[in-house]
Amino acid sequence: MDEQCIPEFHIPSSADDLTSDRWKNAGRYTVENVLGIGDLPGKLAECREAMHDVGMLFVLDHFDSLFSMIVHFRKLEWSVLTKAWGAVMQAFRISVKELDKTVRDSMEADKQHKYRNATKMMVYLLTQYIKGFEDRLAGCGKGKNKISKVSESKDWNWKERNHEALIEIYNCLQLPLQNLWDPAVCEEPFSDIIGNACFKSLEDPGVTQVKMKPMCETIFQIIGTLVKKHGYGFSCIVRIGQMLHIHEHMVSPMVRCVVVLFKEFKCTRIVHEILQEISRIDTEVDADSEEPAAGVGVAKTYGQFIAELAESVPELVLPHIDLLKSLLDIKAYVMRNSVLSAYSIIVQKCLSGEDLSEEERNKRDDLLCDMEDHIHDVNAFVRSRVLQLWQNLVKEHAVPISFHASVLERAVGRLHDKSAFVKKSAVQLVASFLEQNPFASRLGLEELQAQLESEEKKLQAIEDSTAKLPQKVEEEWNELEPDLKGGLTEVLEADDTSTDMECEEIDFAEQCGLVCKLVKSKDYKSAYQQLRSLEEKLPAQVHCLKNSVDIEELHDNCVKLFRKIHFMYHGEPEESEESKELKRVIAFLKDSIAYVELMNKALPVICSLLTSMQTTDIVEAIEFITSAYQFGLSQAENSMRELLTLVLSGNESVLSAVSEAYYQVYLKTEETDSRKHSEIVVKNLCHLVSTINAGQKAALDSLLLEWLKKGYITPGDIQIMWEWVAMAEPEISAEDSRHALVLLDILAVEKSDMMKTRLPFLLAACLGERGQKDFLLVTITCRLIAKSHRDSERLPEDHVMFSNLCKILREGFPKKDCPNYVVMAEAAIELIYQLSMKPVAEMESLVISLSEQLQNCNLNKDSGSESGKYPAEVLSRFLFVVGHVCLRHMIHLEEYVYIKLRKIATKNKRKSKDSDTSKSREVSPSGTQAEDNEYEQIRMLCEKHVVTGTDMLALCSKFVVDICSKPKEYDGTSVLTSAFLALSKMMVVSSEFCAEHIQLFMTALKTSTDEKLRANCLIAFGDIAFRFPNVAEPWTGYICDSLRDTTSDTVRQTAVLILTHLVMNDMVKIRTQIADIALCLTDAHPEISYTAKVFFYELSQKGNALYNTLPEIISKLTHPETNLDDSKFRTILKFILGLIHRERQLETLIEKLCQRLGAASTEQQAANLAFCMSLLTYNEKSLYLLIENLKCYADKLNHKPVFDYFMNIVSSSMKNPKQEIKAVSSELESYIQDIVNGTGEKKQDGDEQEPGRPPRTTKTPYRRRGTRQAPSTVKKQPQKGKTPRRRKPKTPSSTSESSDLEE
Repeated sequence: MDEQCIPEFHIPSSADDLTSDRWKNAGRYTVENVLGIGDLPGKLAECREAMHDVGMLFVLDHFDSLFSMIVHFRKLEWSVLTKAWGAVMQAFRISVKELDKTVRDSMEADKQHKYRNATKMMVYLLTQYIKGFEDRLAGCGKGKNKISKVSESKDWNWKERNHEALIEIYNCLQLPLQNLWDPAVCEEPFSDIIGNACFKSLEDPGVTQVKMKPMCETIFQIIGTLVKKHGYGFSCIVRIGQMLHIHEHMVSPMVRCVVVLFKEFKCTRIVHEILQEISRIDTEVDADSEEPAAGVGVAKTYGQFIAELAESVPELVLPHIDLLKSLLDIKAYVMRNSVLSAYSIIVQKCLSGEDLSEEERNKRDDLLCDMEDHIHDVNAFVRSRVLQLWQNLVKEHAVPISFHASVLERAVGRLHDKSAFVKKSAVQLVASFLEQNPFASRLGLEELQAQLESEEKKLQAIEDSTAKLPQKVEEEWNELEPDLKGGLTEVLEADDTSTDMECEEIDFAEQCGLVCKLVKSKDYKSAYQQLRSLEEKLPAQVHCLKNSVDIEELHDNCVKLFRKIHFMYHGEPEESEESKELKRVIAFLKDSIAYVELMNKALPVICSLLTSMQTTDIVEAIEFITSAYQFGLSQAENSMRELLTLVLSGNESVLSAVSEAYYQVYLKTEETDSRKHSEIVVKNLCHLVSTINAGQKAALDSLLLEWLKKGYITPGDIQIMWEWVAMAEPEISAEDSRHALVLLDILAVEKSDMMKTRLPFLLAACLGERGQKDFLLVTITCRLIAKSHRDSERLPEDHVMFSNLCKILREGFPKKDCPNYVVMAEAAIELIYQLSMKPVAEMESLVISLSEQLQNCNLNKDSGSESGKYPAEVLSRFLFVVGHVCLRHMIHLEEYVYIKLRKIATKNKRKSKDSDTSKSREVSPSGTQAEDNEYEQIRMLCEKHVVTGTDMLALCSKFVVDICSKPKEYDGTSVLTSAFLALSKMMVVSSEFCAEHIQLFMTALKTSTDEKLRANCLIAFGDIAFRFPNVAEPWTGYICDSLRDTTSDTVRQTAVLILTHLVMNDMVKIRTQIADIALCLTDAHPEISYTAKVFFYELSQKGNALYNTLPEIISKLTHPETNLDDSKFRTILKFILGLIHRERQLETLIEKLCQRLGAASTEQQAANLAFCMSLLTYNEKSLYLLIENLKCYADKLNHKPVFDYFMNIVSSSMKNPKQEIKAVSSELESYIQDIVNGTGEKKQDGDEQEPGRPPRTTKTPYRRRGTRQAPSTVKKQPQKGKTPRRRKPKTPSSTSESSDLEE
């Protein structure tokens, strides 16, 4: 083409424009000939030759060849494309070097035209090649040529070559290219096509990788140059918005681009324009709409951009923060989350500290107010996120004191949120407020209130001392006023009131003092002049002097002003520093108290999370309670003790959290001295032991043993415990000594050898003189010795330990002022039976001794002071000892004596083998027979010679029975309770004795007014049922009757516990009374309700046990005679039916309920049964069962509650994603509607479907042996040509499923 005739080259928006007639007719450059694919390699070689010969202007003649490459880009072989890329890159480098020499000087129009065309052509070609390679490589993972394309390009690193091209473009843009145009302004398409190539290179998701950072920086430099020199600003903003809209991965690159544009190219308006563009997004983007994905995705990407931009350059976003406020109204919660995150970052990095200006403080407060409002956002994700943002601000100390109370109050309110993760975030925020509180390291409410009261008294005393001053000032003014009025009149009438006097510059207070002195000295003229000079300093009073209309008004105004100045100077003395300090302290204490009260309000709510099913909730609550305890919150100590119960939960994460919490509180100290550290640890642990109950102690045992294994409890700590037991220091009390002994008792399991070596010390320190006065000490000592000697050999009966114990038991027996005798006697008797070689003789001797003392008490008692013939307390002790000795006697026989007899029998059997074998076979019984003989001997001893017969204990048993037979004589004392407790222990020994006296025992359970006695009888019955189930079985109904004991919560709870124990261990079978336990689910007492829930949960884990009892429960609770409240009925059945999950059980239960519904006698009963059916989970087979049994309950569907419950079943089933279930649900609904509308019986086989009715399924229902066909009221014809198939009946199996059909 002749260079003189080349028209102007216009950069096209589409490659097709360069071949169109429209462009040619408009006088623009067009491509004359698009070469074929076969001609391109040869033309490419010609281009290379021309390039070396002509330079950059070669493109004017060879543009068509290089453009043809673009047209066939997707079809060309990879080798041709790489050669073409090399040629274009070489040409562009030559062009940049040639332009560097050309564009800096002035050019003629023709030369300018040529180089402008050549430059635009080269830029167009290079950017289109970049776009072509990006598009082609983006398709490497798609289509049939996937493998070949990947193999072609894997050895050719496109990213490196693209980076080289971008560097050349950057170098080109550094030249004064605007000189190629006249006027000197680059065309907009020229900058746009370069910018588009840059943004195209950023579309690859791998651009966020670290190795791509240099290329990204080059791109940002190119874009910055285009914006700064070539007017690309508006297009750049649009492109950034488009990239964010289309590509989620573009958030971080676009943030970096904006930062570069602002910092390196000083594009100050770029952030404002982009945020303004984002603020215009559709505010109707709704996460709850039917097609929310696109809109929510855009909001998410824009939101992430805002948050990351604020994180990178918060000072850049701060001036434009008003643009973000409108985004808080967008329905997509992700946008609100991002904006609030940006607020938090800006406050933390730009608006925190004490050196803020007033404007900055106002901005900060506005942002924090918006964040505070969104704690109550409608979306749970936003509430959770904003709570987390507040937590970050609190940790960074970026929250002003003025916001602490209001934010903390809202956070406490969120503890009641229905969302689990919002509650978790609220707990974390409250914990952060507690740990970062600006008030004190100890937050005890009582201490703060006492301190506040003290400081207020001090302030009141100071205020009272200064209250008398205004009265003196008033009297002084009354003396000065008459003379002042007269003197002021003379001054004003003399008209010599010029104020042009020279006055020294003094402050306002000194000038007021000068006026008062002049008035006192009666220099009224000078006083008036000073008064007029104060006008500028008293702006509120200026007009009252200047605007006076006459001398009389001026006189009155001056007198008023003199009076005000006089009182200002004398009547309002400067507040003392002490008073100011007291006011600051009082304000601080009031804020502290309000803070602590909010924390105390939050604590019970957080403690409730300890029962959560989520482990994370429990761990968060544990950490907060630990912090609260360390900060001294008054209610935290009780909460800290409640954590102990979690040790036995079996959850490893919870156990670890509790262990760490207790370690931080009780074992971790700041002391470096090991002994002082041990003293503090023992002191802490003793305090803990003194505050826990029996249930918590079991958990503490486990915790202490774990610490001992981990080495947290050191030998030094144990040594200090022994010193406390010995009361080595005078400040150690007897109570501290007992608590230290309790700790040693717990550790005895792991330290039994050490405890054995300490036996002489224990006998001397605890079972000597101290033991005769401190029965609790003896109790703990006995338990410790028993635990440490569990596997030891027995001691001789004359051991000092046994004599000391018997002495304590005898001498302490009549002492009424010594409590805890019973628990001590229990521990002592058990220790003697455990370790003594001959405990029976010792115990018989002890019982005889105590009975003699009892007789002596009867002879010496004061008449009328006790009930019965003996002192009540002493008699109770005797009864306990007798009962417990009988029980331990039986255990001694069945364990120790039986084992000893077995050993003797085994020894004899070995000897017999040495004799004649044949003779041994004839004479000696087999091993099983010998074992049975030994067991029978022990049984006969228990039956005939312990509580029956003529032995000492048998005589005592008659005495016990005699007391139990006279309840009125011992009513109101502890004697009767002790007697029945002893009787129950004796009944466990002998079945004959038990059968003889069980009626007396159960009568007491039914008729006694003492709830403690009844509760004890229930517990004892559990032991009797375990020991002699045949004797106890006829009396099980009495236990169930106790479930309805309205006079005592303790009795009801005990009854549930005992029945749980008996049923779970298969000792009794209750079917008719199971409904009584179900009624306990709604008991007003929470512990009874919880125990009943545990019972049914455990029952549900025993195969079909719960399922087999369900018909009885439902039958009794729905019976009209039960008259159960509807709300209670629903609560009970909702819980119980929620425990049934096996499909076979559900299907059988549904069929039974259909039959019971048809037999319902009242509408209320029918409604209750329908409610039960609505609670079950339905599969396809279950729904067919409803259809098959429709005839049973069709007449009940006209009752609205029944109809509503069945519609609930249908609607719930329609939500199931399985189409088969939806089809059957639709069919069931149509049947029900036919019956309700009265058209069910009129429908004939083959009738056409009614308009509006869902199409009925053609699937044949499941059939089981013995089931009915579809109900006659709504007969359904199978499709023509198809025979309904029946499912083959399952062969009955011998598994537990066979009991599913049990009624």
